[in-house]
Amino acid sequence: MKNITIKLQAEDNQQVLLKAAASVLDVTVNDFILESACREATEVILNQNNFSVSPDIFQKFVTALDAPIPNVSNLKALLNKPSPWE
Repeated sequence: MKNITIKLQAEDNQQVLLKAAASVLDVTVNDFILESACREATEVILNQNNFSVSPDIFQKFVTALDAPIPNVSNLKALLNKPSPWE
């Protein structure tokens, strides 16, 4: 996996706050910021529950929901697959 650099600008009080929080958890400021940002990004993605589709697509969706599960082993494999943020 390739590492990239992300640069941030912070006010003095923000930097003090981030250093203090990282110190409490005994992690680097970089690790604290990255973990916090990823946790928030996950929440944002998971909270996206409003979407719209055409009536035709919606009907196909409803039909798929009503259809019997064709192969339970495929569903089990999907449910055991790690989430993208893990």
